[in-house]
Parts: sequence; structure tokens; C-alpha cells
Amino acid sequence: MMGKIKYLKLLLVLFSSSVVAQTAELELSRIENRLDSIESFSAQLSLELDITFIEMPKKQAKLYFQKGKPLEFESSEFVMLPKKGLDFTMQELFKYPYIVVDRGHKTKEAQTYREVSVIPQDRKADFAIATLLIDAKKDRIIQSEISTKKHGTYRIDMSYDSADSALPSFITVSFEIQDVKLPIQYLSKNTDMSIDKKSAGKEGIQQGAIYLTLTDYKINYIE
Repeated sequence: MMGKIKYLKLLLVLFSSSVVAQTAELELSRIENRLDSIESFSAQLSLELDITFIEMPKKQAKLYFQKGKPLEFESSEFVMLPKKGLDFTMQELFKYPYIVVDRGHKTKEAQTYREVSVIPQDRKADFAIATLLIDAKKDRIIQSEISTKKHGTYRIDMSYDSADSALPSFITVSFEIQDVKLPIQYLSKNTDMSIDKKSAGKEGIQQGAIYLTLTDYKINYIE
């Protein structure tokens, strides 16, 4: 009798684990489908740079997205953006088949979200693993931390201006300076930017961030 009870408990544990995993996959799938329904969009972009050895005034640009293509920026000013880490449409994340690993729940700013890891199954993917915080009630991603194969690790924190917004209105891109390998000689040629080359040349990892505010979205959905 005791053996049967233990067997039933084991089945319940395995069943509950399977249900949780399926729930995480379904939640992420809903988000993927929602983002995948966007054919194109444009938005006004305001950018602020936070790197200790670089002083640069706030910049303005226009952002363009076309499904299947990289993000494009248009500006009359020099705008510095990381080569990777700005894919808040998650095109690269969902480009190839992937495995979802449920990490349970995590609290951020007094809100609880599901945490999942996404592991690509194709070697062509340019990232090794991505860990996401999912708002399952509103079908959107709040935070992504992506470990790329060649460009270090980036974290993208996203906030939205309304409950039904599919795309974020404010983004913080955090990264490690050592991984980004900034082109200091090129940057120092910009008259409105000052570089502390001594601090920039220090060994070790330094932290950097870019703050993006997006307004005036014009979104086209697939019919």
C-alpha cells in the first residue's frame, strides 16, 4: 500500500512539473505570436548614454523596423548604439527552434513574473542562452538577459506606457564595456562628445547603459 502511495505521489510530481513547463511554453508562444504579428513600425527615439568615461548630450533619432530585417536608425547626429542587445522585437530570439526552461517566478518592482530560459537548438543562432521575465497577463516581456556568442551579455529592461502596448516606451540596455569594445578613436572625433581616454583604457570590466525613450509609434500589423 505504501509503495502505491509513493508511486502516485511521484506521478503527481511529474505531472505537475509537465503542466508548469507546458504553461511556460504557452505563455512564451503567445508573446512570440503577438510580436510576430507586427509587419513594421516606426518611432521617435531619444537616447541617453551612461558610461563613466564618455560625456555625450541626449540624442534624437528615428527608428524603423521591417519584419525580417535589422532595426534601422535615422539621425542628423552621431548616435552610438551597441551592435547587439537592442532587439526588443525578439526576432533573433525566435528565429530558430528553441527549448524553454521554466525558472519559476521572480519579483521585480513589487510585481511577480514568470522567469524562463530560452536555449536555441540551432548552432546558427547568435546567442547561447536568454533568460526572460514574462508578464503572462499582458503577453509581453519585461526583461531579457541575452548571452551572445561574440558580443558579450546584454540585459534589456522594458516598460510600457499602457496595459495593452505590445512594444515598450522606455528601454534600458545594460552591458559590459570590455565586451562591447568601443571604437574610442572614432568616438573622440565627435565635437559634442568628450572621452576620458585614461579611464577608458583601464583594465577590467566596466558597466555601461543606454536609456531609450520611444514615442509616436506607428505600427503596421499583418492582415
